[in-house]
Amino acid sequence: MGNEVGAIFLQPKYHSKGVGKALMDKAQALHGDLEVEVFKENSIGCAFYFRYGFELLKETLHEPTGQQLLRLGFTAKGSYSTV
Repeated sequence: MGNEVGAIFLQPKYHSKGVGKALMDKAQALHGDLEVEVFKENSIGCAFYFRYGFELLKETLHEPTGQQLLRLGFTAKGSYSTV
């Protein structure tokens, strides 16, 4: 959805096999800078996004669930030439 990552869900048997990274690499190649929202309690998702290079932009309360929601951003460093 533009530069917004809607969601990435993998069956556990595909974790730590490079599948999620390949999907993010493709999204980054297509859209450059990326943003995603993930629940703070989603330790697997948070770890994945931070390991990929996302940084915290803001933390808010997700009213419908009462859970903390993290908005993360990834800057595609070095992807564009300024020459």
